[in-house]
Amino acid sequence: EWGVKFDGTISFLPCMNGPDGKCKDRVSAWSRDHFLLKKDGEDYTLLQPSNLQSYYKGPGEHHGGFESGYFQKLRGRSVATSQLSFEGGHVVTGPEGVLVSEDVLYRNPQHTREEIEAIFTAETGKPTKLMPNIPNWPHLDLYVTPTGGKTVMVGDSRAGAAMFRRFAADPANADSRVLTELRDGTSGDGSWSDGVVKNVKTPGLLNFSEADAKKLDILAAKLEKEGYTVERMPMLTGRLGQNPIFTYNNAFQSGDNIYVPQYGIPDMDAAALENYRKQGLNPIGIPAYDLAKYAGALHCSITALKLRSPGAAAIAKN
Repeated sequence: EWGVKFDGTISFLPCMNGPDGKCKDRVSAWSRDHFLLKKDGEDYTLLQPSNLQSYYKGPGEHHGGFESGYFQKLRGRSVATSQLSFEGGHVVTGPEGVLVSEDVLYRNPQHTREEIEAIFTAETGKPTKLMPNIPNWPHLDLYVTPTGGKTVMVGDSRAGAAMFRRFAADPANADSRVLTELRDGTSGDGSWSDGVVKNVKTPGLLNFSEADAKKLDILAAKLEKEGYTVERMPMLTGRLGQNPIFTYNNAFQSGDNIYVPQYGIPDMDAAALENYRKQGLNPIGIPAYDLAKYAGALHCSITALKLRSPGAAAIAKN
């Protein structure tokens, strides 16, 4: 559907296998949640969390991760189990280090901040720093994207809201899919909750939180203090399970190509592509509007399991 050619196999991991080989526990449908790919000498290993929340169980119930044998059979590569509970979306990596959402602190109350940073540093082989998270969207990959060296893109919901207001105010856009569905509070197949209607301030305008915008500013300042060069990327805030998060930070990089979500909001879509182009990358727009309804996009959906050539090694950087 995205028009992207793959030369390998796409694997879906919808559940954990039981002793009979059948699906035992359903877990997150987002591929990024299940594990990380990490450099291990000249090879790459899968690092799975100590436990992973099952999205189909009651609150607080967890299972103990996937059986290593399952992955070895799947891809013929080694699997390591982290000392920490995390989801892949909590972690973003670049050539200079690893950034981890502070949500991992709450998932691992037995460890201090310094201990978590030390554990991730040892397990990933890269210096790790914990970063402030936005409570409404605890996955750091929704609003932080390393683009090379010590440069990162950080979401800017004020810029996104301004662009979206202009889009919504233009009568020529009144019949656009995004405005029509926001006004109706449904995507036509009932996949949005009724709560989305309550989060539309004016026709076609998503709820904007100044508190969230300030937290993104705090995060950007923290990264600058850590020596990063910060560029801002327009985004629109949403609420998990209620309305979309339109984020361009949730992109997937392979070598110099970066696959960037597109939502049918022309000025904002184009600005995102241009921001990545300025970083020396080749941005490729990928329709992701339907994914946004489920509070994720491309980085959430895709995890590299195997690097197929030396030229593909750049995948491991991100």
